[in-house]
Amino acid sequence: MSDTVKDYFRNKEASQLSNKGGKTSSLSASKQNQNQKKLERLLEKSAREAERLIKKYKIDVNQEVSFVPFGSSQAISTFPTVIAAETGNVPMMELLINNGASLDVKMEKSYVMPKHYSAVLVAAAESGSIPMVKLLLKHIPDTDYQRLGATYIAARNGDLPMLRFLKEQGIPFYSGCLEGVSHECNVSQGCRSKQKNGCIHLTVMKYLLENGCDIKKDRAGSLAWACSKGNEAMVRLLLEHGAECDIHTAGICPASGSAIVKAGAGGTVNIIKMLLAKGANIHDTRKDDGKHNALHNASLYGNDSVIPFLIRAGLDVNSPDSAGRTPLMLAAQRGELNAVKTLLAEGADAAITDHKGKTAADHARESSNYAGSTQKGKNGKEYFLLDGSYINKTGAEEIYRLLSKTR
Repeated sequence: MSDTVKDYFRNKEASQLSNKGGKTSSLSASKQNQNQKKLERLLEKSAREAERLIKKYKIDVNQEVSFVPFGSSQAISTFPTVIAAETGNVPMMELLINNGASLDVKMEKSYVMPKHYSAVLVAAAESGSIPMVKLLLKHIPDTDYQRLGATYIAARNGDLPMLRFLKEQGIPFYSGCLEGVSHECNVSQGCRSKQKNGCIHLTVMKYLLENGCDIKKDRAGSLAWACSKGNEAMVRLLLEHGAECDIHTAGICPASGSAIVKAGAGGTVNIIKMLLAKGANIHDTRKDDGKHNALHNASLYGNDSVIPFLIRAGLDVNSPDSAGRTPLMLAAQRGELNAVKTLLAEGADAAITDHKGKTAADHARESSNYAGSTQKGKNGKEYFLLDGSYINKTGAEEIYRLLSKTR
């Protein structure tokens, strides 16, 4: 059974590549139609072959299987129904259901949505196959809100056709959809939707907000993500639809904080201005032991362009967090040279010590001497992992030399 399922997974991947190329191919419409019919016949033939094997060898279609996905070298363990759903293989799914396959597979290892959601339906939504989702909705009950997982996946993937289909089926939108959309639209790295005419995630967000997705139940998670990524267009859209900027959200790592706190990490000056205009408290801090405000976050993540604005808005350049670390210390520890220079120009005191008696120069020296796991940044520089965060070791060395001269 696992070999047959593997074949289907590979057939689907090949089909997707073929269809992707077909958009720009010079093949005639009739030729493409012939190719599609051949693919459909192949799937039907494989399904019949699978049925023959099931009956001949009395295969348990509910048995967990292990296989290597196309393009991967690592085997995974899952169920035939999940694989059929992932590949959008409707004939195979119909065969499995007719032979007693259970669709009651839950999201036991999910970290992004409640575990009671249907793993099979979520896999189908991930594939983007509306025919597959349509088939499954006939068999999967909605008494425990299993179907809401499909709305989250469709929203996160920017799959507007799938969202429209689910709405037609009467499935309400899960409030977490808003956060999923905002999280996936990373403007600093280039939106994953790769749309030529604007970002599909903005279109999807607007559709959700105008079709019953309650932004109040979102608890500002989507706004916090948009602020932390510097997504000005998304922030404006959310604020226009009533997002509250002073709510602390527990869902955003590394700790809960309001939108203004998150804006320090990746927001532009325009985003912070919008939040302040909506009544955000510039002195707000994260509700954890760190007690970081927007200036701490801006310094920690090297967002030097907003540092002067935050200081003029009322934040103390030398404000300590719960460990006594100033914005200068945080920037020095992470190796954010430009942020350190900006803070010094704004009057940061390099002689201040934290609760452990360390100065900003001490933090920079420790980071420059730290040897740990590394990761290459987009700028080609090597970053080291320290206390769960990546630091620029080269930047830390330069900062230590700079601060040593100021003593």
